[in-house]
Order: sequence, then structure tokens, then C-alpha cells
Amino acid sequence: LVHAENLGGDIDKISNKRVWIGLFPLRGIELESSMCRIMAWEP
Repeated sequence: LVHAENLGGDIDKISNKRVWIGLFPLRGIELESSMCRIMAWEP
């Protein structure tokens, strides 16, 4: 289950498009949550 919030930047460029979304969390031990880099690619 993924809950992503505070997404911003170029999010308007991919609205109403089909994209591949990748989510890359920072590594850590015994974390309940982590900051992530979320990227989108157009196929």
C-alpha cells in the first residue's frame, strides 16, 4: 500500500496521459515511512 503526498514540480506535464510510474524509497532499517523519489516515464 503506497500513500504519496506533497507531489509537485512538473506534475501538470503528465496530467491526462498514460505513464509508467516508479517509486524509489530511501534505504533504512526498521522505518515506518521513508522519503521517496517518484518518477514518471511516457511509454
